[in-house]
Amino acid sequence: RIDASFTYKDQVPVGQGMRASGLARTDFFVTSKVGPQDPLGYNETLFQIGEILSSLNTTYVDLLLIHWPGPIAHGAQNSSDPACTGPASSPKACRQSTWRAMERIFANGTD
Repeated sequence: RIDASFTYKDQVPVGQGMRASGLARTDFFVTSKVGPQDPLGYNETLFQIGEILSSLNTTYVDLLLIHWPGPIAHGAQNSSDPACTGPASSPKACRQSTWRAMERIFANGTD
């Protein structure tokens, strides 16, 4: 089991270590997270998932979490999601929008 995150600054070395190990990807259970330093919201989450997979040099993670899914997600600067930054935004609405993006990836993959 590997727990990686951009917050921990370990995703690139984790990806390098998995490749260097000579083991199959299926021998690892990889957890990663979206947020909290980066803005949350639907499009930002889809983008972050792509960045996560790229930095880990893998096509999937076994478990994807919202890192710190509390109020820090509300009012996230640089988010394009009205649920996160608009006049009617709220922490709950921002987390729900982030979750919808995660559901899309789960259902359809990264394509």
